[in-house]
Amino acid sequence: AGSVATADRLVQTLVFECGFSVPTAVKMLTKVPAEILKVQKGRIDMAQNFKILIVEDEEIIRLGLQDNFEMEGYAVETACDGEEAIAKADSYQPQLVLLDLMIPKKSGFEVCRYIRNKHPETYIIMLTAKTEETSKVAGLEMGADDYVTKPFSPAELTARIREIVEGTGCGKVMEERSIAKL
Repeated sequence: AGSVATADRLVQTLVFECGFSVPTAVKMLTKVPAEILKVQKGRIDMAQNFKILIVEDEEIIRLGLQDNFEMEGYAVETACDGEEAIAKADSYQPQLVLLDLMIPKKSGFEVCRYIRNKHPETYIIMLTAKTEETSKVAGLEMGADDYVTKPFSPAELTARIREIVEGTGCGKVMEERSIAKL
């Protein structure tokens, strides 16, 4: 009975605090392999070669995002604080970083600045509860490419990332940065 109550609480957290639908939240907790197989093959091929680093100190959100993007076929690493994020940005070299602003050890702003200086081709999406315009502007001025406020729609975030991977819309920024780096 205890594990059922814990699972119920996790589903409620994923639904009410993170914005996932109930079926998605349940799938995240059960990691249904069949769902992975249903993802279109072309997207899986592109996704498998696309590395995402999720930097989030709230474990339930970090793991929910990780499961969501792994089910989409992406290669995913996670970090729970700013120092770990910088180390993983250097060692893992992701194409995209989902970066919470309010993380321990080094702020999301510091991590963003570091990644932008050391890895200018990396796409950075800030994920944060801060809704003030000054925080958004500061994040974008530090080098973030996009800014998503919590609670957010996992489907919308997935669509934004898919757009980047498929090279349409804002994904072209990555190509331009790679060329400019040469």
